Amino acid sequence: MNVLCEMTEDKHTQTLELAADQRLVIERYAEGSLLRIIGRNGKVSLAIHVTEDGPVVRLEGSAVEVEAQGQLSLNAEHVSIHGRKSLSLTSDGNVSLDTPADIHSNARSQKITARLGNVDIKANDDVTMDGERIRMNC
Repeated sequence: MNVLCEMTEDKHTQTLELAADQRLVIERYAEGSLLRIIGRNGKVSLAIHVTEDGPVVRLEGSAVEVEAQGQLSLNAEHVSIHGRKSLSLTSDGNVSLDTPADIHSNARSQKITARLGNVDIKANDDVTMDGERIRMNC
C-alpha cells in the first residue's frame, strides 16, 4: 500500500493508491476536509467535502446508482430532484403522494390514464374545471 503525503502552509494532502488504478485523496485545510476517489482517467467518482455545516457528498460518473435491499429514506427540510432531460418515478407497487398542504402540478400538457379501473376525483369542497372546451365522453 503506497501512501503519499504533502504539506503546504494551508493544506495537508494524503494520497492512497487503490485497486484498479484509483486513488483516495484526502485534503485537510483550515475550513474543512475533502475526500476524493479519483479514477485512472483523472475524473472524480466520489467526493465528500466536510464543512462546519456538515458533509457535502458528490457522486460523479456517466451512470450512478444507489441501491438498498431494504428501505431507503431521504429526510431533509427541503428535497429537490432535477432531471436535465427527463425524470421518471416508477414502482412495482402502489405510489402515494400525501401532504397536509397543497400539491401543484404544472406542465405544457397533462394526461391522466387509468389502464384498468376508474379515475376517482373527490373533494371536500368545490370541483372547478376551467378550459376553452370541456369534452366529456369523446
